[in-house]
Amino acid sequence: METDIESTFNTSLPPFIRLSPEGFEVGNAKKRFLEVAIYDEQVVRAFWKNGILRCQSADGLRSLRTGKPCRLCRNQRSCTPRIVLYLLFAEEPYRLALSYSSSRNYLAYRRELKLKGLTPADALTRLSLCDHGSWCEVKFQLIM
Repeated sequence: METDIESTFNTSLPPFIRLSPEGFEVGNAKKRFLEVAIYDEQVVRAFWKNGILRCQSADGLRSLRTGKPCRLCRNQRSCTPRIVLYLLFAEEPYRLALSYSSSRNYLAYRRELKLKGLTPADALTRLSLCDHGSWCEVKFQLIM
């Protein structure tokens, strides 16, 4: 069992859930749907040029590579904003990095929840995948 001091320094991040045409890859299992609790979200940015990651931001505000503010970057219009969700699935924490289209779906889902007086943390959410061949899009549905 970890002591309080050990748990303070245990800053490992939850593993990422991977997407494939067969479903969500959680550990060694593939699931067609996930019922999750979303407990946090984070905006990140990535700038790709010719298939190579040239710059990224872990907070959507400052470049990890140069330390410069994203708002002052000359490549800002080519830089892709994304959302990383922090989820609980089967009582275990995970992260899910959303593509641009999946991020738009998530923002629409947040608006739907807001109209019902809910936040993502208040809701049980079903995640499903729409296979587009070379990539998968995440869809969000309120369970309760």
